[in-house]
Amino acid sequence: MHNNIVVFRPRLVRVEELVLRRMISNRLKEEFQVLSNREENFIVDIALKDFLNYIKVMKNIDGDLLDVYNYIGRLLEEKPLELKREFDEWIDEWILKWRTRVKITVNEDEFKKIAVNFDKEVDEVISKLPFIDELKEYVLGSIIRAGEVCMTNLITDSIIKAEVAKFFNNIKDVNKTVEILSKNTISLINNINKKVKFIRNYRGPLVVLRFDLVVFHGTTSKLSR
Repeated sequence: MHNNIVVFRPRLVRVEELVLRRMISNRLKEEFQVLSNREENFIVDIALKDFLNYIKVMKNIDGDLLDVYNYIGRLLEEKPLELKREFDEWIDEWILKWRTRVKITVNEDEFKKIAVNFDKEVDEVISKLPFIDELKEYVLGSIIRAGEVCMTNLITDSIIKAEVAKFFNNIKDVNKTVEILSKNTISLINNINKKVKFIRNYRGPLVVLRFDLVVFHGTTSKLSR
């Protein structure tokens, strides 16, 4: 009998990520005062991704996450005050958007009532779109330039799902929907532009999060204020 040995290799973390996580953590502690470790890690994870998306879009960085970290690394070494200024401007806006765009609930029934669900076929359509990576880049850039700097990945995915669902609900066939969307990308983009314009003028929440009180206890009211 052979024993199965699982080797766990720790994820390598860049210095830039550690610095950003510390900067975000310090600012969140100032704003929300008392956070459990799980609450802090959860929100820092979201905010870090949002900041990286923000820098990528606003600095017109071509490439992937590595290129964004390389840019941030150069600022840390050569222009740390510029990085701090960029971060301070962003985090103030991020916290404002968190308070106005994110609704937190601990009630499962309330969450189900508010949350928007899509047919599983919609995800299949999206996965088959040959231009999905370019579409996500376009939507992400559009919402960030429109001032939405919080929960950017989730809002991007939600916009794409909502617009693709409109096509699928009329066609009711995955492959045909992919074919039609591939031939009518301008129509899809126009619909997305209208959605982004609507979001820019909308003042209510865009994201609903359900927190488990067993994990997130005692401070959820602070996070939603």
